[in-house]
Amino acid sequence: MELQLPKILDLPTKLLPLVYHFAPMPKEVLPKVIKRHALIEGGRGSAKTHSVARLVLFCCEHYKNYRVFCGRETQSTIDDSVYTVLSDLIRDNGLAFEVLRNEIRHKSSGSVIKFKGFKEQGRSGIKGLEEVDLLWVDEAEAITKPTLDIIMPTIVRSGRIIFTMNRLIREDPVYVQMSRRDDCLHIHIDYFENKFCPVYLKQEALLCKDRSEADYDHIWLGKPLESGDDYLFPSGLIDKKIEANGVLEAPKRVLAFDFADRGKDLCVCTILDKLSEEHFGIVKQIAWDEKDSMVSVGKIVELVGRYKPDISVIDIGAMGHTVLCRLAEVNVHMIPFDGGSTKRCHKNYVNNRAEAYFLVKDLLEQGRLVIQRESMLLKELEQIRYMFRSNGKKLLRPKTELPKSPDFSDSAAMAVWGLIKHLGVSGSTITQNGGRVPIKFKSLRRRR
Repeated sequence: MELQLPKILDLPTKLLPLVYHFAPMPKEVLPKVIKRHALIEGGRGSAKTHSVARLVLFCCEHYKNYRVFCGRETQSTIDDSVYTVLSDLIRDNGLAFEVLRNEIRHKSSGSVIKFKGFKEQGRSGIKGLEEVDLLWVDEAEAITKPTLDIIMPTIVRSGRIIFTMNRLIREDPVYVQMSRRDDCLHIHIDYFENKFCPVYLKQEALLCKDRSEADYDHIWLGKPLESGDDYLFPSGLIDKKIEANGVLEAPKRVLAFDFADRGKDLCVCTILDKLSEEHFGIVKQIAWDEKDSMVSVGKIVELVGRYKPDISVIDIGAMGHTVLCRLAEVNVHMIPFDGGSTKRCHKNYVNNRAEAYFLVKDLLEQGRLVIQRESMLLKELEQIRYMFRSNGKKLLRPKTELPKSPDFSDSAAMAVWGLIKHLGVSGSTITQNGGRVPIKFKSLRRRR
């Protein structure tokens, strides 16, 4: 029997089994054995997310009171979810859904789509999913084993799960568990198997392949990184000895303050100096554990007065913005650094914090950043890991996965970010985002 599917279910051929296993279909076309769950994995441009979004909307339209939750490991805002993808499909196809602030409802079937961040909801929040008909977990490569261990027994009682992911490493918990299950529909799809993949994405894939075969394999073909390849600073890079040489004509200095006001985190000041026309050095890092923000204001004022930087950068997360305002009141100028923001952030990165760390890596790879051996900074850099979003953008893995808070490395990354974004690199170039761009120092005088 040949089935004429509606426009909303016009999916890449390789993903059509999703429809027959999950959507309401005539008995004549149903598979002999229906899979309860699905794992859809592959690289960028393969239509994984759009295809599952279409399936979800179709099910909500044709099932009565169908309950769908779209979940991720972390979801700071609704914009971090697949909410926008679903909303755009509803608008473009004229579907009878009501798009509300935090959920989407079908106007006649009573079906509802909600959104969750598992890390934000906590253990009790995840356990509240018992009555879900379908759980869709996007960017499932970020799901941790503890989260998965709660999701599976909670959902399998009555509901079903679809995971979409671009594998990060071979030991991804979701891949390891779901790919071995007999009741899981497992499909790998690449961008060239997606009949809807736009020409510009195909061209971008080929450009990526020319720049880096490894990045192409991971971003576009969905191949996992080898275990350990997701560390941003491999041991060979960290251990490389760099010596500054040449004549220094114009000294420059950056101070960066990673402000902490909770737990065991430290406040750390990094002093980054221009050592020669080609080299920069993290000459000193000063840490303190005072949680009173006003005491830290006094400490920062004293450090700025003592070391007289050309620019100073401060983390404005949590209470950092309050400290920034107080410093402005006493005429101490600071450049705000919002690690979670995309303002001034290059399109290759999810946020400023990710770009700042990659700028540190750029300088190290060029042999232009001097770091003292056996410093706490080097130990923290060794633990920094990264991953890719499904759109190819790079981000750092959450701090919660690290053995300790990276206070020293966060401060150093902010200093390098200030150097590149607000002072530039004199007399040379720095590899930024895959290309070399010449940047001159702004004309700034050291405050005396």
